[in-house]
Amino acid sequence: MANSLIKEIRTKQVVDATKRCIVEKGFANLSVKDIAREAGVSTGVIYHYFKNKEDILLQVIVDAFRKSYEQVMDEVDPIEDPGRKLMSYIEKAQAVPQDNPDFQIVMMNYLGQANSNPEITNVMVRFFNNLTSYVSNIVKGQGKPNCRIGQAIPAMVIAMSIGTGILSSLSSEQYDSQQIGEAFKQLIRLAIK
Repeated sequence: MANSLIKEIRTKQVVDATKRCIVEKGFANLSVKDIAREAGVSTGVIYHYFKNKEDILLQVIVDAFRKSYEQVMDEVDPIEDPGRKLMSYIEKAQAVPQDNPDFQIVMMNYLGQANSNPEITNVMVRFFNNLTSYVSNIVKGQGKPNCRIGQAIPAMVIAMSIGTGILSSLSSEQYDSQQIGEAFKQLIRLAIK
């Protein structure tokens, strides 16, 4: 096998193992030995492909965000009508905790680290900026880009999705993300009439 293919396979193996460890143990209790054990490789293999634990953790969040983004966009992007597209985006974003609970756990762990790790903060800010830009383009397609509410909708949609995801992950009995999402869609419909 070519070295680049081996690197790709090993990198994916370690990133996937790290995600599983984060879901199982949490960010704070994670060690390179845990990752190596879960990946079925030696720590030497890990250090051959990654500079350090932080490098692995950055790759994990980049990969998790990419997969979550693609999952939502695959279903939302083909929709032509801006109103339906926005409602579909809200539905898909609200469904992430149920559809991809591992992503939700990983994201919550990284949110807890963002304050003290500028690299994680940078990755998360880029991710949220991309989502905000995407939603902003949908809202502009509805012809309401200049009203104050129209300008705030993208940030509101992202904040609502993240907040609902956190709440429903912590207590799905008390915080039904689908019900909250439906109420939020009603508010957005009223705001963009």
